[in-house]
Amino acid sequence: MKRLLKELLNAFGIQIIRLRSAKRERLVTLHPDHPPQGTVLLSWRLEPFTLMPGEPIPNSHTQYWECAQIARTFLDLGFVMDVIDSHNQTFHPTKPYVCFIGHRINFDRLDLPPFITPRLKKLAPVFAGPQLDS
Repeated sequence: MKRLLKELLNAFGIQIIRLRSAKRERLVTLHPDHPPQGTVLLSWRLEPFTLMPGEPIPNSHTQYWECAQIARTFLDLGFVMDVIDSHNQTFHPTKPYVCFIGHRINFDRLDLPPFITPRLKKLAPVFAGPQLDS
Protein backbone atom coordinates (compact mmCIF):
# COMPACT_ATOMS: atom_id res chain seq x y z
CA MET A 1 0.00 0.00 0.00
CA LYS A 2 2.82 2.37 0.91
CA ARG A 3 4.62 1.65 -2.36
CA LEU A 4 1.44 2.20 -4.37
CA LEU A 5 0.85 5.57 -2.70
CA LYS A 6 4.47 6.62 -3.34
CA GLU A 7 4.20 5.68 -7.02
CA LEU A 8 0.91 7.53 -7.39
CA LEU A 9 2.32 10.68 -5.80
CA ASN A 10 5.50 10.40 -7.90
CA ALA A 11 3.33 10.40 -11.03
CA PHE A 12 2.13 13.84 -9.96
CA GLY A 13 5.66 15.07 -9.22
CA ILE A 14 5.34 14.71 -5.45
CA GLN A 15 8.14 12.92 -3.65
CA ILE A 16 7.87 11.64 -0.09
CA ILE A 17 11.12 11.59 1.85
CA ARG A 18 11.86 10.66 5.42
CA LEU A 19 13.37 13.45 7.46
CA ARG A 20 16.05 12.64 9.99
CA SER A 21 15.01 13.10 13.54
CA ALA A 22 17.18 15.66 15.32
CA LYS A 23 16.72 13.55 18.46
CA ARG A 24 18.65 10.69 16.86
CA GLU A 25 21.57 12.91 15.90
CA ARG A 26 22.42 13.98 19.47
CA LEU A 27 25.37 13.05 21.63
CA VAL A 28 24.87 12.72 25.39
CA THR A 29 27.95 12.70 27.63
CA LEU A 30 27.80 11.36 31.19
CA HIS A 31 30.62 11.84 33.71
CA PRO A 32 31.57 9.56 36.63
CA ASP A 33 31.74 10.84 40.20
CA HIS A 34 35.50 10.28 40.37
CA PRO A 35 38.47 10.88 38.01
CA PRO A 36 37.79 9.17 34.67
CA GLN A 37 39.60 6.03 33.51
CA GLY A 38 38.83 6.76 29.85
CA THR A 39 35.80 7.20 27.61
CA VAL A 40 33.32 4.58 26.38
CA LEU A 41 31.05 5.05 23.36
CA LEU A 42 27.58 3.48 23.64
CA SER A 43 25.58 3.33 20.40
CA TRP A 44 22.12 2.13 21.34
CA ARG A 45 19.12 4.13 22.60
CA LEU A 46 19.12 7.75 23.74
CA GLU A 47 15.74 7.84 25.45
CA PRO A 48 16.95 6.76 28.93
CA PHE A 49 19.51 9.58 28.90
CA THR A 50 17.20 12.41 27.82
CA LEU A 51 14.44 11.93 30.41
CA MET A 52 13.31 14.73 32.68
CA PRO A 53 14.29 14.35 36.38
CA GLY A 54 11.98 11.82 38.02
CA GLU A 55 10.63 10.54 34.69
CA PRO A 56 10.76 6.71 34.62
CA ILE A 57 12.69 4.75 32.01
CA PRO A 58 10.25 3.43 29.38
CA ASN A 59 9.27 -0.17 30.02
CA SER A 60 7.83 -0.96 26.59
CA HIS A 61 11.02 -2.89 25.77
CA THR A 62 13.92 -4.15 27.87
CA GLN A 63 16.49 -2.36 25.70
CA TYR A 64 15.81 0.93 27.50
CA TRP A 65 16.78 -0.56 30.85
CA GLU A 66 19.63 -2.57 29.31
CA CYS A 67 21.43 0.40 27.79
CA ALA A 68 20.84 2.50 30.92
CA GLN A 69 22.32 -0.28 33.05
CA ILE A 70 25.35 -0.68 30.76
CA ALA A 71 26.03 3.05 31.06
CA ARG A 72 25.53 2.97 34.84
CA THR A 73 28.00 0.08 35.16
CA PHE A 74 30.73 1.86 33.19
CA LEU A 75 30.10 5.10 35.10
CA ASP A 76 30.48 3.19 38.38
CA LEU A 77 33.79 1.81 37.06
CA GLY A 78 34.98 5.38 36.44
CA PHE A 79 34.47 5.82 32.70
CA VAL A 80 33.00 8.82 30.88
CA MET A 81 30.08 7.67 28.70
CA ASP A 82 29.35 9.15 25.29
CA VAL A 83 25.94 7.91 24.16
CA ILE A 84 24.51 8.12 20.65
CA ASP A 85 21.42 6.59 19.08
CA SER A 86 22.23 3.47 17.09
CA HIS A 87 20.63 5.08 14.03
CA ASN A 88 22.75 8.24 14.29
CA GLN A 89 24.42 8.58 10.88
CA THR A 90 26.06 11.97 11.49
CA PHE A 91 28.25 11.20 14.51
CA HIS A 92 31.97 10.98 13.77
CA PRO A 93 34.41 10.23 16.60
CA THR A 94 36.79 13.05 17.43
CA LYS A 95 38.56 11.36 20.31
CA PRO A 96 39.82 7.89 21.16
CA TYR A 97 37.58 5.51 23.09
CA VAL A 98 38.66 2.56 25.23
CA CYS A 99 35.46 0.66 24.44
CA PHE A 100 32.65 0.75 21.88
CA ILE A 101 29.37 -0.93 22.76
CA GLY A 102 26.95 -1.17 19.89
CA HIS A 103 23.56 -2.61 19.23
CA ARG A 104 23.88 -4.17 15.73
CA ILE A 105 24.32 -0.87 13.90
CA ASN A 106 27.28 1.53 13.47
CA PHE A 107 30.09 -1.03 13.89
CA ASP A 108 31.42 -0.67 10.33
CA ARG A 109 30.59 3.01 9.94
CA LEU A 110 32.55 4.02 13.05
CA ASP A 111 35.57 1.89 12.16
CA LEU A 112 37.88 4.85 11.47
CA PRO A 113 40.61 6.94 13.17
CA PRO A 114 40.87 8.48 15.73
CA PHE A 115 38.24 6.06 17.00
CA ILE A 116 40.40 3.01 16.35
CA THR A 117 43.21 2.69 18.87
CA PRO A 118 45.23 -0.31 20.06
CA ARG A 119 43.30 -0.21 23.37
CA LEU A 120 39.81 -0.18 21.79
CA LYS A 121 37.50 -3.06 22.66
CA LYS A 122 34.31 -3.56 20.67
CA LEU A 123 31.37 -5.21 22.41
CA ALA A 124 28.06 -6.30 20.93
CA PRO A 125 25.59 -7.48 23.58
CA VAL A 126 23.66 -10.48 22.30
CA PHE A 127 20.21 -11.10 23.69
CA ALA A 128 18.21 -14.16 22.73
CA GLY A 129 14.71 -15.04 23.75
CA PRO A 130 12.84 -18.30 23.53
CA GLN A 131 11.80 -19.49 20.09
CA LEU A 132 8.04 -19.25 19.75
CA ASP A 133 6.19 -21.61 17.47
CA SER A 134 3.62 -19.97 15.27
